[in-house]
Amino acid sequence: MSVPRVVAAGASFALVLLVGALLFPTTPDAVHAEETTKAALTINPVLSLGLDSAVTMSVQPTSTGEFTSGSAELTVSTNNETGYSLYLSTANGKATLDSINPATTTAVQPVSGTVAADGFGANTWGYNLDKDAATDSTTYQAVPITATAPQATTAGPTLGDGTLAADIYNLNFGALINSDLPSGTYTNTVTVSVVTNPAYLPPFEGIETMQEMTSSICSNADEGETARLKDTRDGKLYWVTKLKDENCWMTQNLDFDIPADGLTNENGLAAKTDLPDGTTWATGTATSENPYPATATEPEGTITSNNSFTGTFSWDFGYYVKSDPDGYSNYCSGVKTLSNANCTSKGWINVGEGSGYTALTEEQTDSTSSSNPTYEVTVVDEQAKTYDAHYLVGNMYQYTAATAGTGGNITSTSVTPTGSVCPKGWTLPSHGTSSTTGNDFYGLTTAYSIHSNSAGATAITQAPLYFSPAGRVNIDSLTLAGLEGFYWSSTASSNVNACNLHFRSGDVSPSGGDNRHRGQSVRCLAR
Repeated sequence: MSVPRVVAAGASFALVLLVGALLFPTTPDAVHAEETTKAALTINPVLSLGLDSAVTMSVQPTSTGEFTSGSAELTVSTNNETGYSLYLSTANGKATLDSINPATTTAVQPVSGTVAADGFGANTWGYNLDKDAATDSTTYQAVPITATAPQATTAGPTLGDGTLAADIYNLNFGALINSDLPSGTYTNTVTVSVVTNPAYLPPFEGIETMQEMTSSICSNADEGETARLKDTRDGKLYWVTKLKDENCWMTQNLDFDIPADGLTNENGLAAKTDLPDGTTWATGTATSENPYPATATEPEGTITSNNSFTGTFSWDFGYYVKSDPDGYSNYCSGVKTLSNANCTSKGWINVGEGSGYTALTEEQTDSTSSSNPTYEVTVVDEQAKTYDAHYLVGNMYQYTAATAGTGGNITSTSVTPTGSVCPKGWTLPSHGTSSTTGNDFYGLTTAYSIHSNSAGATAITQAPLYFSPAGRVNIDSLTLAGLEGFYWSSTASSNVNACNLHFRSGDVSPSGGDNRHRGQSVRCLAR
């Protein structure tokens, strides 16, 4: 048996320290400055492998066959943060034990399948790798001729009490030999390879803000990759996920409050918003061709009547979560806010700051199986004062507000808004149709087979999509909250209507439409 090779793939452990530099004001109106720096320590992986150099088995054959076995001790240790994978193969690409006498052409053949000692055929051999010693019930199989599949893996380092603690395996060999085989020595060389697993990479290459997302970061992400990123415009956090349509989506409704002075260079928001470079959206004299943000986001409890298709209002409904987000039977309409008694009696719960609620982490809300994903989601636990932030209802925006003014003069589907209220690097989806592909609602719902069917109406509200049936604003009140969901696309269908995602019990329409003066939810996807 050969001295095994050790392959230590590149990996690292990063210890990150955040150091803050603060200038504390000495007077009430003193200037405040704050900067941070990162200190990183990289610890290279260490991998150790030990293996007995040879296993010798001696057998006195009988006419019916005599079983014999031998064992080598294999030890592996590593400090690699993601562990190691162990591979086995024959060195010569043959699965047989061949005689060292070139005149002997017969060989010991590999066993077929997985067999115990009493299942060996005449003149066959096999192996077993286990941390336990071999017994009469130990099963064996043929040694692979190529190292294609790992024989053992670990998910983390083999550490104990701060020191390396080796994993110890028994590499067992068994053979059944009868008197039909010429006497002599039959050998093969078995190579054991241990490789460190790839280093841990944080989701989306470790970015921490929405504005850091790029098309290449999204493209390189795996399906299901999930993170909670900060919008640098206001510090709010959003869950984002690479979904099955190969796009990266917010899996939580946008909750950005448009300030009264708009998105300008002076307040620094234009450059952090999905607007063409150098473009701002500032207050001024509003016209149908150039609709300025005439008002800020309406505060919670205030819904101002605005029936203009170029209206720029948006509405803040606070920190509300529906306790049964996939249920459609309880809803409220004709109210100004979700805090209305008619809504709270239907399961809308305030999880706002100061109410004692804590957002659940991803690990607390989702559990998945690689072969058949399932999700266990706790939406609201009033006793534990926890909630799933995926379901925060967020703000509702008129179409022109959702497109950050760039959709105010669109009168046909041949024109597309150049911006949106989404963070920089993100945009509104288009509505999409069966004849189009790309960053759209149709492609997303098709990927999950959830449009135009009752099962889809439930699935669209659940992980990993988390769309909320939060209703819409119609002129001067909130309607259909808890019964239907409305989400703007970037696509205008006329000078008064725009396309949207619309769903309700029994139906999901990714290519719906609505009047542009109505307030609807917004989901963004990475450009």
